[in-house]
Amino acid sequence: MKILQVIHSLGYGGAEKFVIELSNELSKKQTVTVCTFKPTNKTTAFVSNLSSKVELHSFNRTKKYSFRILFRLLKLIKTQQPDIVHVHLHNSFYYIFFLSIFLKKTKFVHTIHNELFAWNGIFKPVNFFGRFQKNLSHVCISRGIYQQFIQKYKKSFFVHIDNGINKPPEALITDLQIKLPADVFRNENNARVFLTIGNYAPFKNFDLLISVFAEITAKHTLIIVGNDDTPEKECYNRIEENKTSNVHLAGYSNNIFAYLRQADALLISSTHEGMPLVVIEALSCGTPVISTPAGGIVDMVVPGENGFLSADFTKEGLLKAINDFLDCSPEQLGKIKNNNIKKFNDCYTIESCVGRYIELAYK
Repeated sequence: MKILQVIHSLGYGGAEKFVIELSNELSKKQTVTVCTFKPTNKTTAFVSNLSSKVELHSFNRTKKYSFRILFRLLKLIKTQQPDIVHVHLHNSFYYIFFLSIFLKKTKFVHTIHNELFAWNGIFKPVNFFGRFQKNLSHVCISRGIYQQFIQKYKKSFFVHIDNGINKPPEALITDLQIKLPADVFRNENNARVFLTIGNYAPFKNFDLLISVFAEITAKHTLIIVGNDDTPEKECYNRIEENKTSNVHLAGYSNNIFAYLRQADALLISSTHEGMPLVVIEALSCGTPVISTPAGGIVDMVVPGENGFLSADFTKEGLLKAINDFLDCSPEQLGKIKNNNIKKFNDCYTIESCVGRYIELAYK
């Protein structure tokens, strides 16, 4: 089977990282090409992790939208004659949706990496044509998001497939080169180190974390691992200015597994999400997850079983979830760790994810 993966760029982000994981696993038995619109090479974000079996094709365009991209994409599809064209994220989907109306003999798959509200308005014309398009399938990455879409857009075809990742090699998890800053090691009884991973986009809601840790006992520490060289530089500067002494900005790391293994819990404050890969990565390490009830996270975290969810997106709600975690006994924390590892192995491996794509979306 020939599969063409299409995405606007392979910069820092969960969807971009997922495309690489998915393509690598598919390439073990299929012929896979990844096409990006923006300039892409082996030094771009996660691209160095791309398998040598996967062909990388870049249009080297800096504009989000242009007829040149549309024509080059059409030419690529005509030249490669893929069995499946698999598209990710908004910008690239617009082109593929237009082409899918006319290329009836080609099978198109669209993975929706976010909640319904991010697509409201945009999806109305897609749904209108859904009654005529039998060659376009939409993949929702969590059960809850799937339910949102099938209830509102009844003329389009949706399937539910959870994201997946490769099990991290033990060498990454135990990487001795990754050290938490010396001044945040647990130098007091019951001191906890919390970890947040992500870019400084507004929807990550890091301002909420800053306000929460201004009220938490100073012995507990928050480390934020993420790229600060982004269009959201203003948000980064605000966080840096307002943070308290128990919040540390660690910058970008290409090995978050070592951080996850050392941290006591992963903390997420987002206002909306799809199914964040970082949550799956935490599960694979056995790390408890504490989160706002954003997107597909509510399908992944069962309070008290493998983490804790806040009731809402307020400071009070997140503080309560953190305090619930802090009240756990060592025995409870041990059970949470074991439950997370089991949940990862049962639900979120890249092998099971690829199997479901082939069974449900690529058929």
